[in-house]
Amino acid sequence: LDYLTRSLAFDLGPKGIRVNSVNPSYIPTRLLRKVEEITMVELSKQFLHLNGSVLTLEDVTAAVTFLASDAAGFITGEILKLDGGRNLAGPVSKQYAKL
Repeated sequence: LDYLTRSLAFDLGPKGIRVNSVNPSYIPTRLLRKVEEITMVELSKQFLHLNGSVLTLEDVTAAVTFLASDAAGFITGEILKLDGGRNLAGPVSKQYAKL
């Protein structure tokens, strides 16, 4: 999806069409909880991000709304990661060891 985003942005940019994508981290939903058979508290801890919160559908909606708005008029070909810095910490971070 990342390569497709960049390729489409390159091809469509001259026509004034912006192309961006959003790569969200895990979102602890009721469906995921049911599939994993763990409590929402456990699930939230598992998917805790560096900023101390859990990604929500509203967070993703806000990012997409921004990228589609005139405020992002000069942004194209970007892949917006919504991971709360989780990728910076890595799976063996001391912060995650406490969970």
